[in-house]
Amino acid sequence: MTEQFDDSDILIRTSKLTKLFLASKFGILDRLTGVKPLYVRAVDGVNINIKRRSTVVLVGESGSGKTTMGRLLVTIEKPTSGEIFYGDLPLSKNFKAVREQVQIVYQNPFESLDPRMDISAIVEEPLLGKKISKEERKERVKQSLESVGLDYSYVYFRKAKDLSGGQRQRVALARAIISNPKFIVLDEPTSALDASIQSQVLNLLVDIKEKFGYTYLVITHNMMVTKYIADEVYVMYAGKIIETGSVDIIMKSPKHPYTQLLLKSIPSLENRKLEPMVGEPPSLINPPSGCRFNPRCPYAFDRCRMEEPELKEVESGHWVACHLY
Repeated sequence: MTEQFDDSDILIRTSKLTKLFLASKFGILDRLTGVKPLYVRAVDGVNINIKRRSTVVLVGESGSGKTTMGRLLVTIEKPTSGEIFYGDLPLSKNFKAVREQVQIVYQNPFESLDPRMDISAIVEEPLLGKKISKEERKERVKQSLESVGLDYSYVYFRKAKDLSGGQRQRVALARAIISNPKFIVLDEPTSALDASIQSQVLNLLVDIKEKFGYTYLVITHNMMVTKYIADEVYVMYAGKIIETGSVDIIMKSPKHPYTQLLLKSIPSLENRKLEPMVGEPPSLINPPSGCRFNPRCPYAFDRCRMEEPELKEVESGHWVACHLY
């Protein structure tokens, strides 16, 4: 891997990153008849910075574009426009080298693990094609499984169906770390787990990050997960980043009405009366004009319906896209 990718303080940054998906089939007949294609604006002009060895949490409701953002950063999806930089290098000119340094852990470990393969083969898969001896691959599989708290002698020959949900998620994590990546995306890493197991997995993620120096992007809708694991937080709504700052700033002094409503959904000793979000997320095919949150915002006024707010720094390190500020 290049020196720039390894040594830059900002490991990953994006510039006006955009990803559009066709909302329906668009063929030759449509082109000839002048029909305009409809696009889902899953990620729309997003700028983010991810520092080395940090845990950045991307939080928002389902359908906000979080998973698409994660897939873009690990090269599974290609941007429609904009650019992703790893250090000082644009992804478009360094694709192969970057792909070797990124990994993703999916939301549902059972669906992401091949039911026909034994656990050792699943974890070993990222090493296939590399110039590594069979003995070394076996040793690295053993080390990876033990690093995530699994007994190699117990699990290596088993199938995913033989394991609990927490064990499957650990296997998925072992598969991600075996190739020694610099950057790992964790897509809702605890949402498919029982509450009693969620804290164990979060503790494990913190421990192995400190041990190996990984950089995380954690995708979640759960503000409790955000509070526990994040260094920096990006709040995403309808394909846009609407607020960002350190976890202390976002949890203690949220500015955007959407972030405030997300935090009111967290049960606590001070907040026993939870307030559900009013309304539904907007269509990403035809989003509202102006601020995309305006149809659900209790403070919306005329400017909010006409002019899209820019992300502006309202205090040191705290950025908000809202006309109230």
